[in-house]
Amino acid sequence: MLRHILTFFLLTSISLAQHLARPSTDDLPVNLPTERIGIDSSKQLKLSLRDAIAMALERNLDIQIERDNVRIAEHNLLAAQGAYDISTRFTYNLADNTFPSASVLNRSGDSLKIKSNLQDFNFALSQLFPIGSQLNVEFNNRRQLTNNAFQLLNPQYTPNLNIQLVQPLLRNFKQNQAERSILSLKKQLGISDHAFRQRLIDLVARVSNAYYDLVFAIENAQIQRDSVELAAIQLRNNRIQVKAGTAAPIEIVSAEAELERRKDAAISALLVITQAENALKSLLLDDPASEYWSYVIVPTDKIEFVLEPIDLTSAMNVAIERRPELRQLDLRTEINKIDVEFFKNQAKPQIDLLFGFSAVGIAGRQTQKFIVDPGGAIIPVPTTFDGGYFKALGNMFDSRSYNFGLTFSFPLRNRTAKANLSRAILEARQLEARKRQAIEAVLVEVRNALQALETARQRVEAAQAAVRAAETQLKAEEQKFAVGLSTNFFVLQRQNDLAAARGNELRARTDYNKARADLQRVMANNIP
Repeated sequence: MLRHILTFFLLTSISLAQHLARPSTDDLPVNLPTERIGIDSSKQLKLSLRDAIAMALERNLDIQIERDNVRIAEHNLLAAQGAYDISTRFTYNLADNTFPSASVLNRSGDSLKIKSNLQDFNFALSQLFPIGSQLNVEFNNRRQLTNNAFQLLNPQYTPNLNIQLVQPLLRNFKQNQAERSILSLKKQLGISDHAFRQRLIDLVARVSNAYYDLVFAIENAQIQRDSVELAAIQLRNNRIQVKAGTAAPIEIVSAEAELERRKDAAISALLVITQAENALKSLLLDDPASEYWSYVIVPTDKIEFVLEPIDLTSAMNVAIERRPELRQLDLRTEINKIDVEFFKNQAKPQIDLLFGFSAVGIAGRQTQKFIVDPGGAIIPVPTTFDGGYFKALGNMFDSRSYNFGLTFSFPLRNRTAKANLSRAILEARQLEARKRQAIEAVLVEVRNALQALETARQRVEAAQAAVRAAETQLKAEEQKFAVGLSTNFFVLQRQNDLAAARGNELRARTDYNKARADLQRVMANNIP
């Protein structure tokens, strides 16, 4: 008789267990919100990590600002190169003069007033050359018309040409201020390029982290929803058992309480998705009014666990070779060398070689064909200067002059140049120390990043093992509960353990991918 009772009980338990094991979610008391403030769920923006990085590089405001800094540096260099542009000057001057004369020699007929009309057409150019030479050219032209009876040429044209070349032999020879500025600004342009590269590296790392955070938030929310469904299934099973008389009604209350707690966690996970999505959008969008703010970002890349063994020595070598801040320090050192050479040059005496050339022409309408000498003889006036402006140009080189010279100047103490040179040498020592300091900091970052990657790898492997163990424990606990060998409390506890294990495994995989991104950042290896 006892054997028949036990057999009936066992068969009933197995049938009940089979019924309870079916994971149906029909008529479950699960009501979780899905809508988010400011988000239109019908609009979706599917993004891979590569797409997100490309979008950020195109639209990010920090990148736009840094890109403009490079352009500003280019224009600064172009402005400095303008020191070697040819400078020209054109002037025109008109003067009409009338003044009284009491001299019989200056009288014009019966008039006691001398009138003159002067017109000046002048042209000048100057140019500085990279070796320090300074060239100045002046070409002046004057036309003079007067009523003075004793003026032999009227109107009279007097063009003249003046050329002066100054060549430094010591100070400012190949080391003038303009050349120093150009060489320094070329290096500064390189610094701006590397600063832009640094901004790109940091942005790619930030976008990668934000993308992984969003994927984590979405998958973690799904873990929380799955946990809610497990609690709902357990509540349904408890109700069946209470109805069958195999469990106390209090088990329904405890299952309902656990269900509400998990719903709270699932609802909170929705906020984390919104925060992560907004963080990513702030890196991708350059317009606060962009329509994409109302879109749902759907990441197409999953958080994978891909092993990439990296050797410490090779990672450090790559970082030292590629880190933009180290290249910036190299360029600052080169600028300092330019300053040192310039100030050494400025400490020399100034000796300039001078060369000058001038030519003067003259012509005009000859007012008298003959003149009477003191003896009363009539002498014809030569027609050498009889003509117009082009006649004056033609005879301009008949009268010319050259001059050569040297100028020497040197401050007796020259404290300014000496102080500037000493300061530049001290700055060179500072830059050398900063370079060593920066290299140490980079190597420390590489070591820490590699250790973080290895730690994350070990955490992933441990978390994956924990998930497998939690799944096995939950399955066993559910089987025991189905045959009455366990309680509702232990089943819910195993469900919580599984949800926590899955969350930890997801977090470990996320941290591993973020550690990979950070390692690429410290190696400056995440952009071409």
